[in-house]
Amino acid sequence: MGEYTYDQAVLEMGPPDKEAKLGDGRRVCEWRTSKGGISGMGTGSSLYMGPYGNYPQAFTASRMPDSYLRLTFSPENKLIDFKKVRR
Repeated sequence: MGEYTYDQAVLEMGPPDKEAKLGDGRRVCEWRTSKGGISGMGTGSSLYMGPYGNYPQAFTASRMPDSYLRLTFSPENKLIDFKKVRR
């Protein structure tokens, strides 16, 4: 903290996916580090063909969030905060 700069971050990770400049001169940037997806078998139902007959079996899908690295830089473009974010 305090030594890593905005320029170093862009050189290492490319341009941020999101960026905002705050009124006090701080810069908040986010880089996506992993893409979420769908987990599960889908939404709906099917039949389980068991030895004693057929039974309804429900499947659900859930959305896994994307992961981001949020870096906050001072007005002098030095790192002052970082956080991992999922959404």
